[in-house]
Amino acid sequence: MSSFQDTGPHGRTPAATDRTVSAPGKKKQFWVARRRVKARIRLADENIIDGELYTSVERASGDPGRLLDRLNNMSEKFIPVATAGRHLLLSKSAITMLEIENGRYEIEYLDKPDAREIGVTITFSERRSVSGTFFARLPDAHRRALDYLNMSRCPFLALYCNGRAVLVNVDRIQHVTEAIGRS
Repeated sequence: MSSFQDTGPHGRTPAATDRTVSAPGKKKQFWVARRRVKARIRLADENIIDGELYTSVERASGDPGRLLDRLNNMSEKFIPVATAGRHLLLSKSAITMLEIENGRYEIEYLDKPDAREIGVTITFSERRSVSGTFFARLPDAHRRALDYLNMSRCPFLALYCNGRAVLVNVDRIQHVTEAIGRS
C-alpha cells in the first residue's frame, strides 16, 4: 500500500510511531502529508505537468497545511507529485510556477485587514509573464514590492490572479513591474 493516500478532513494519519518515549507512557507520532492540491506545474524547461501535490501536514495555527508552506519549507529540495497513476519527486528549483484553481486558501494574508495589497506583473526568463496581486504585512516604511521581495526569505510567492492562486518561484523571476496606483 502506498504511503500517499487521501484520509480525513485534515488529510493526515500517523505513518509510524517513534520508539522514543517523549513523556511518561506517551509515544511521539510522525505524520505523513496526505492532503492533495490539484495544480498545473510550469517547469523551467517550459514543460507542463498537471497533477496533485501533497501539502504540509499542519500549520502552527492547527489548520490544515497549505501547498505554499510545503514549497517554502527550506529543509525539502523535492516535492511529491501524483500524476497519471504514479508519483514523481519533483525538484522545487525546477518549478517556475504552479497554477491552482480556487486556490484562495493558498494566498497568505488575503483576508487580513492590515495586509497591504500589491499589484505586480512578473516576467520570467523564458518571457512568460503573469499579473496578479500579493498580500503582505509590511511596516509603513517598507510598503513596496521591492521591499517585500528583498526582505522575504521564502522561495515561493503566492499571487492572486483572477480567482486562482499562482505560486511563483522567486529565483525564476527576471523582473517585476509594480502597479503604481497600488503602491
